[in-house]
Amino acid sequence: MKYRRLRWIVALVIVLVVVLYPFESIVVPEWKIKIVNERGEPIKGKFARESWAHYSLELNPSERGADRWSDDKGFVIFPKGTIRASLVRRAIFPILTSIYSLAHGSTGIRADVTVWYGTDNMPKSLNYEPGKPLPDQIVVPVGKKGES
Repeated sequence: MKYRRLRWIVALVIVLVVVLYPFESIVVPEWKIKIVNERGEPIKGKFARESWAHYSLELNPSERGADRWSDDKGFVIFPKGTIRASLVRRAIFPILTSIYSLAHGSTGIRADVTVWYGTDNMPKSLNYEPGKPLPDQIVVPVGKKGES
């Protein structure tokens, strides 16, 4: 009888650990983008900002991301974005965030990379859509004085 109770307690602890442990998931994979001008020439030293959030797993999501400058060949590489959430949270939060989104919000994953260009600092963005290939190039118009 004593061992039977112990087995139930051990089983309960294992189940609780499995459903409450915050497993890591990739929200947006590593993203490599080439920044070029309208002539297809790489732009060196161009500032780019990645921002992302998982609106279905957070009630008050804060955007995460990174800032990078393009290398000599016009490339910027952003690290993968990850989030940790338990099985309980993964089951309950999408329902809650769907309800909250009716009033003021979004659901699902949102990620983008923005580059600013020209003397007016105009933004140019690429958007990530889960399940689709990552965009890998952003074309920045050439400014009035040949600047990018």
